[in-house]
Amino acid sequence: MRNLTAHLPNGETVTYRDRKRWLWLNSVLYPLFPFAGIAAHAATGVEAWLVLPLVFAYGVAPLMDWLIGEDQSNPPEAVVPQLEKDQWSRHQYWS
Repeated sequence: MRNLTAHLPNGETVTYRDRKRWLWLNSVLYPLFPFAGIAAHAATGVEAWLVLPLVFAYGVAPLMDWLIGEDQSNPPEAVVPQLEKDQWSRHQYWS
């Protein structure tokens, strides 16, 4: 994790630490849900597994979004220029 520091016009120093820098890798799992449903169907023969991607996309994901709520750890505006220069964060936040 990398700390970013910025100085505000009033002299105050703002420090931001991105604690979720690597969590974007979880985004590769979402497209795999149809394959998980197909594999579960192939292993068990139960056709209900084929609706696994729909149940997750339209049921579980919105429920988790509602339960977790709004992300309060967004970067402050003062460090955004530094994040825009960072190759890793540029793809993570502004793609």
